[in-house]
Amino acid sequence: MSEIKQLTENIHLLCFDFTEQIRSHLYLIHDQNEAVLIDAHIGLAAEKVLETVEEIIPLDHLKTVILTHGHMDHIGACPLIEEKTDASIAIHIADAQYIEEPWTQFLTLYQDIGTTEQAYQDFIALAGGRGVKVTKPLHDGDTIKAGSVELQVLHTPGHSPGSICIYEPKTKTMFTGDALIPSEWYPTTIGVFQDATKYIQSLKRLQELEIDTLCPGHEPIRQGSDVQKEFKVHIDRYYEIESKILQILAVSEGMTLWEIFYELANRLLSPGDHEPGIGAVVTLRGFLNKLCFEGKIIQENGSMWRVARN
Repeated sequence: MSEIKQLTENIHLLCFDFTEQIRSHLYLIHDQNEAVLIDAHIGLAAEKVLETVEEIIPLDHLKTVILTHGHMDHIGACPLIEEKTDASIAIHIADAQYIEEPWTQFLTLYQDIGTTEQAYQDFIALAGGRGVKVTKPLHDGDTIKAGSVELQVLHTPGHSPGSICIYEPKTKTMFTGDALIPSEWYPTTIGVFQDATKYIQSLKRLQELEIDTLCPGHEPIRQGSDVQKEFKVHIDRYYEIESKILQILAVSEGMTLWEIFYELANRLLSPGDHEPGIGAVVTLRGFLNKLCFEGKIIQENGSMWRVARN
């Protein structure tokens, strides 16, 4: 199912079902016969993505697809867009490999969950079936225009190495992709980011900016005072996770990643919501890597972690 909402004169929100519980947000920014699409949903819905865009603009007006990051649920329509339009495919250079060679993303995300042939086929279907050449590599500080609308690129790594946010200064609108997942997800997931150190740095950078409207890759949109409230929830959650990992390891002589995960889930998540999803496990590994680097914990024999003791 898809839905279109007009946010401003130049910005439309395109909503698509991803799972029964999760909706994906795409944003179409258009002016003077030029348009930019932020994110591209999943490959299984590629035709529907293009049909929905065509309800708003002619396809030949689509000049650029900006990908907030390279994860499969944000890039999937790109192969079809490449076939049907002349639009440039733009993504931060640090995530370019994820879309050009999707198997590299699969190995990164599934290293702890397990890599089966069926899991790979399901993943590739979500990612659009094949890799796509990046025609506009992005860097922090770049600008992209749709007519008179100027969009500014901010590199906000953490969720992925090349995660970016897109700022439209006229309306003070920030498109965040998954740099911030909905805080409503926190009862059922620990978090969703790969690099804990860079994630908190990116959150604090965004928190300092003047933002009136926060448009994430998944609902809901935040406005006004709710924007800063959302940043606070995420920052508080970050330090809560870190604190609880250290508390868990402080009373153990060593634990595996999975033992830490289930104990952390018992302390953070709603009863029964302890399934080891990709995002939660990647997040935990990101924290373990950070704490090891800081010398607060030690990894032994490649699979056990314990608190560092003098």
